Amino acid sequence: MNLCKCGCGIKLRKDNKTDYQKGHKPCSICGNLVKRSGLECCSKSCSAKLHWKRNPEMKDNRAFNRSRFETREKNKKEWIKNLSLARRGIKPWNKGKVGLQTAWNKNLPKEQQPFYGKTHKKEYYLKCEKTILEKYGMSNTWSLAKTSPRSNLEKRLEPLLENYEHNVKLGNYKPDYINYSTGHIIEVFGDYWHCNPKKYDKNYYHSKLNMLAENIWLKDKLRIEYFESLGYTVTVVWESDMEEFIKSL
Repeated sequence: MNLCKCGCGIKLRKDNKTDYQKGHKPCSICGNLVKRSGLECCSKSCSAKLHWKRNPEMKDNRAFNRSRFETREKNKKEWIKNLSLARRGIKPWNKGKVGLQTAWNKNLPKEQQPFYGKTHKKEYYLKCEKTILEKYGMSNTWSLAKTSPRSNLEKRLEPLLENYEHNVKLGNYKPDYINYSTGHIIEVFGDYWHCNPKKYDKNYYHSKLNMLAENIWLKDKLRIEYFESLGYTVTVVWESDMEEFIKSL
């Protein structure tokens, strides 16, 4: 058995290049034992001290960095305030400033933007269509794309629903389950992801979706209204009401 030579009793790991690692060695600055053989110091602070000890001539060049640091600390509150306003889209942090760069294409109409419209030549798209037609036998391969994953709630309803299809594109959306013969759609909403009104307030902020609960409800409402505008009847099943809905089937 190969143990560390410093007496700590740790088993040494075998390496393909260096065989067994060397034992612990003392830090070059403080003397504490260093566990990894490839390091000279036990911490970042000791590593910095060793750097200035070996390169004393570099200390004279820190005057510029010191002045930058003092300026940064002096304007720290103002910078944080401007950056937070820019982050929320209230006010650009560099608006009204002198000497700072701005994008050359800012405020230009959409037609004059460099990447507006298709950037490839017509021959490129004709070649792509020809290759897809020869390889798959169809011009549009959207139907071959990977289907969206189903949640566990949707999988529970799958064996209980007959004549219902899943992952079928209907306009701009994909309903969870749709029955074309009866014109019925079933939407399964999770309590957390859709912010069940019985459990969440309208001002609740969903950190995963970066949206307020009332905005999520509005998004779901527009989805349901779109299905109803096509003549379908929509049934929304919440996660907390799943057991009662299964019993009613």
